[in-house]
Amino acid sequence: MNMRNNLLDSILDLARRVRTRIGALWWHIGLLFVVSRFSDIVSFYVGAILAPNKLSAEELGSLEPLFSIVRFASLPLGAFCTVGSTYLTLYLSQGAVGKLKSVLRDMFLVGLFFGCLMMLLLYLARREILLRLHLDERQALFVGLAFLVMVTSVQPIISFMLQGTRRFYGNLAAGIASPIVLLVLAVYLTGRWGLGGYIASLAGAGMSASIIGIATLRSFWQGSGRACSYYSEWRGIALFLLGYIVFALASNMRSFIGPFAIQHFLGPEDASGYYMVSRFGYLTHYMSAAVGFVAFPFFAEHQHKTGQKSIFLKQAIFVTMLVSVATSIVVSVLLGPVLSLRPEWRTYLGYVPYAGWICAIAALPAVEQVYTAHEIAGRRFSFLWIFAPVIMLESASIYLPFTWIVTKPFLPETLWTVIDRTCPRSLCYILTTMVFYRIVMLLGLAAHYWATHHKTGSASFSASRLVAMALLIMCLCGCSDGHEDHQSGQEPVSLASSLRRLTNMTALALPPRGQAAMISSCDPTGGNADWADISKYAAGRGLYAFADLRGPGCITRIWETYVVADEWLVFIDGEQESRIRVRKDGLFGCSDPFLPPLCDVASQGAYCYMPIPYEKSARVAVLMTNPPPGMLPFFQVEYETYPPQTRVISFPSEFGEAERNIIRTTRDCLTAVSSSNTQLFERGDVSRYTFKPGEAAVLQIADGPAMICELAFKIHAPPSLSAIERRRLLRELVLICKWEGSRHASVEVPLGDFFCGAPAMRQFSSAFITVKDGWLVSHFPMPFLRKAALSIRNDAKAAVSMEYRVRSTRRDLSSDSLRYFHATWNQSEGANALYDVLTVSGVAGHFAGCFLYSMGTDGSWNILEGDETIKIDDASAPVWRGTGLEDYFNGAWYYRGLFSRPFHGLLDKAPIRTSQYRFHLPDPVGFSKRFRMTWELGSAGPMNRASGYMSSVAYWYASKPMPSGSRIPPVEQRFPPPDPLERQAIMCALFELERIGRYDEALEQCEYYCERFKGTPEAEIIRLRSVGYKALLSGFQNVRTEYQKFLSHPLSHVTAQAKTILWQHESPSNLLISANANGNFRVWLDGKELLVGDHPLVLYVRGAVMQPGMHEVCAEVTAPDRPGPHWLALTIESSSTNLHTGLDWECSLEKPAGWPATDDPLVEWGGVVSQGFPPHMAYWQFFPNAFVNVQSGERYIAPAREWKKGTGAYFRKKFVLP
Repeated sequence: MNMRNNLLDSILDLARRVRTRIGALWWHIGLLFVVSRFSDIVSFYVGAILAPNKLSAEELGSLEPLFSIVRFASLPLGAFCTVGSTYLTLYLSQGAVGKLKSVLRDMFLVGLFFGCLMMLLLYLARREILLRLHLDERQALFVGLAFLVMVTSVQPIISFMLQGTRRFYGNLAAGIASPIVLLVLAVYLTGRWGLGGYIASLAGAGMSASIIGIATLRSFWQGSGRACSYYSEWRGIALFLLGYIVFALASNMRSFIGPFAIQHFLGPEDASGYYMVSRFGYLTHYMSAAVGFVAFPFFAEHQHKTGQKSIFLKQAIFVTMLVSVATSIVVSVLLGPVLSLRPEWRTYLGYVPYAGWICAIAALPAVEQVYTAHEIAGRRFSFLWIFAPVIMLESASIYLPFTWIVTKPFLPETLWTVIDRTCPRSLCYILTTMVFYRIVMLLGLAAHYWATHHKTGSASFSASRLVAMALLIMCLCGCSDGHEDHQSGQEPVSLASSLRRLTNMTALALPPRGQAAMISSCDPTGGNADWADISKYAAGRGLYAFADLRGPGCITRIWETYVVADEWLVFIDGEQESRIRVRKDGLFGCSDPFLPPLCDVASQGAYCYMPIPYEKSARVAVLMTNPPPGMLPFFQVEYETYPPQTRVISFPSEFGEAERNIIRTTRDCLTAVSSSNTQLFERGDVSRYTFKPGEAAVLQIADGPAMICELAFKIHAPPSLSAIERRRLLRELVLICKWEGSRHASVEVPLGDFFCGAPAMRQFSSAFITVKDGWLVSHFPMPFLRKAALSIRNDAKAAVSMEYRVRSTRRDLSSDSLRYFHATWNQSEGANALYDVLTVSGVAGHFAGCFLYSMGTDGSWNILEGDETIKIDDASAPVWRGTGLEDYFNGAWYYRGLFSRPFHGLLDKAPIRTSQYRFHLPDPVGFSKRFRMTWELGSAGPMNRASGYMSSVAYWYASKPMPSGSRIPPVEQRFPPPDPLERQAIMCALFELERIGRYDEALEQCEYYCERFKGTPEAEIIRLRSVGYKALLSGFQNVRTEYQKFLSHPLSHVTAQAKTILWQHESPSNLLISANANGNFRVWLDGKELLVGDHPLVLYVRGAVMQPGMHEVCAEVTAPDRPGPHWLALTIESSSTNLHTGLDWECSLEKPAGWPATDDPLVEWGGVVSQGFPPHMAYWQFFPNAFVNVQSGERYIAPAREWKKGTGAYFRKKFVLP
């Protein structure tokens, strides 16, 4: 103990000697500088370690996480260290700190007042807190109590340590202990609640620092002129000003220490560009502050010599402000172009603020001399007059250049360009707010001055002083940080604004204004009963309410299938009468304004993307007077909930001309997306590069701020590659994108999958991806601030040549609203497992869509029974639970036909595989720190267990560049397992392509099948069928010789079909009649029997010669004793006619007399119903044949009345052959 005391005495004695030698003032300046710089560095490094997600060494290589750490971690720690050093300096200068009892009482009352205020604000803003921090009610209450305890209990203890201890080591220990207490609190709350707890601890820290700062200033005010025995009062004033400078530096430390600390991590070349704006602002601040500090004494002395003592201070302050403002303007104008022209000079700019800081300190002796000579600091001198110019100088010098932003219309374009390049516009709101806080601070000081000097008993803690201190606390808290409310400055949510978003593709990169969620008819047990139990939704009077929503919000999507409703109704803002009331399918493409492509039916799924905003509430209901028995209604209602202060204009009850125009414009724009996105590139508009095997070549490095608005690629595969090898290229080429110089790729996805091409590329056009004429085009907006690097990695064994184009535009981007584009690839196979589409943590962002390829390997369609689930942040329950895989993509019932829409589509289907996409421009799913989307790989129930393969690409945006998270294995493990049903499903895939006219893709599919199943009978007949696609693409005469080659084929059925096709094209009178049915059937043409068949999967074909004129075709089908449905499908094809079974056919369940004559007057002919197009879910293993466009155009028909097994049905159709 004695040894420790002797050591301390020796240190103190050495310190006193050094202080005596160099002068007391400069001793304290140096001490303040060392302690504050130590706190800067320590707070940054500690913040990096304790940041949310506990950043790894690799993650520290990203500038954006470091910037967040500086903002949130350095401020409270630096403020506490600075306040501790201020107390240390006061002790060394023998300054008074007030009576312990009075200080504790004041601190407790201030803490109690502010704590209660915070509790009140937390209560009033509890909805906002729950939305932003994702806390439940219990956690939110705990946060409020933590604030109250912190300011009423923790602070008096720290204050006692700081003010009640009279030893040097006690003050020093207290100054160091303050940040330690905060670190422990931050670690505990961060571990408990993640980012929400971390923010809560930082908010408490900022408030604590403000209270301690107030205690310091208040004690100094009381002690100056009465208890400053070591210094005269003018020295106290000088030290007070110096303390304010250091405290201001600590409050704005997030930018001041950024260059210094980041250079330790990354080096100056990486840190320079990102912190250019902050350095530039601080340069103008310190340069003008130094000029102001030097100018003020000289102007004051001049006024004093002229004898105008009563007004010399006001004039001196005014002139000094003008000088400081002029200095900041000059520095801004001169250095703006320099920084733009010579980027390498930005590195050295990082050291200039330190020079400015020293200049400001060096100016203090001049102030000291003038104050001493003229006895300015007498006992009657108000500290308000000293504090006011300092505040105004600081505010004007640092913020005036930036507030020019709002004066753009009055500035020359060249000057505006300089300002635009040196300052993001988003700072305007923050800086204006901080200036406002300075003004309020002056009001608080004025109130304090009035309470102290114009009231008796100024030492008492009056109500006015309490209010003044509370105002000052809030001001200092405001000065420490500012954030822009994303809602401010935005237009209200309305039908017009929501529709404009649907045609503004760059809006996909913007943060959502609200939080997305979905209500659906999903099975709450996780099973496969995802239809609605309609009785649970009964609301009286035949109404069934599917969703009851609270505002402000907006319905972004409604989807349904098999909801047999009389009417759809939407009630807005609690009104008794519905604002939307449409009959049956009117909401889904059949009534104005709910028309395609905003609202439509696609592949059996009905969807509505018409936005329906509501201010207070919305209720979605259907009217069903007599719900049909056995109805299995499926529905989904997506909505977005906004913060309470968001202005919302509810969906109008009547449309004016303006609303009708914007609805019409939106539909036209979405309809025209195909033509606008598929324009051909002119020669010379693209670049070309050949990628060697294993090479990863950078295609383009772009400088920001800018936005990539188009990526286009065209693969030129070597001619020697087979069809299978060409398909493999789609996953052997990998697209890689990196933002802001990050070492991690934010996009790392096989090229084909990125463009929705698995297992093969399909031509389509959507809002964000287009594939046409071999070009793969992306229109995803990809903004960046500084740098973007795009590359392609060739993992194939062969060299691949590619044409490409990258188009970007310069943009004025705000770091606050900037979201970086990401894409994540994944694959999985197995049974009864969750498939992980995307998992993200540690960043704010939003989910923008996905492409999914699924393949069942167990012979059933159960893989499409899996529901998608989305969980965000810390919520225990998912915000999104789907009703089936195809339902998410706006289809239904395992899909019925390929389709592509601006925001969703089905690109490939064959038993049992599908390729589909969906983009969330109308309904992005935002998250604050965590996101996970999974798919059931089949239902969990025993009836729907499925095994199979899935691969996906998730498109998403984040507030900072993040690793993509793609798990791309070596090439040999990158492809799906063999499809066990591919051989049987050959015809189904071709039918789907034929129906949408993709004959070139059908030809490629045939080439692939022939190679895949080489040597099999199926491959030979498919090779013959491929000639038919060539005939459709180039004309029959150009492929006649290819048909003739098959006349000598060793397989007899191949030869027979080639001979039949050649015979059909010999004469216009030659036609082919083909049919198949689920039952025994016979077909007559003009009373002559042509076809007899009994197999539902075999196409029976016969040639006939017909002359122009009226003809009649008849068919008899006997329903067999096997699973239904039962049907007839028939086609008559000639050079001039292509007749298929359809709803215009007639049917009778009674056999007419004289059949196949159909003129029996006793027989009643009725209509038919459609059983869909082939394939049917139970009948899809068609025998391959060479007759193109026959079965794909057929419609399965059946009698409109009940057709019992074992009975016959009789069909007829009269037609004219031209």
